Amino acid sequence: MDFLSKKMQRFSMKASGMSDEAIRDMEENQKKMEETYKKGGPSAMQEEYLKQMEKNMEQAQKMMGQASQGMPGSIADELAKLAKLKEQGVLSEAEFQQMKQELIKKMT
Repeated sequence: MDFLSKKMQRFSMKASGMSDEAIRDMEENQKKMEETYKKGGPSAMQEEYLKQMEKNMEQAQKMMGQASQGMPGSIADELAKLAKLKEQGVLSEAEFQQMKQELIKKMT
């Protein structure tokens, strides 16, 4: 990604309300993915993406577990927490949807 595209992406993320920390994390992940692609091509990049996605899911589940310990929450509360994690860039859209479905199954 060229310099101008990166600046525009950063501006868009900041305008959407993402925290500076979340933006930095996303930029670091993007840089790592670009380096992985240069070294190993598309399959290496896909493998790295899947590892990162799994790490993000574990982190989000841990954060949600800590937030809800000892405090039973409604499904709306739990969904709000997931939405916040997605907004912060911790979860991708796909991860958010998967965790949302798991939460709905667990609650019913």
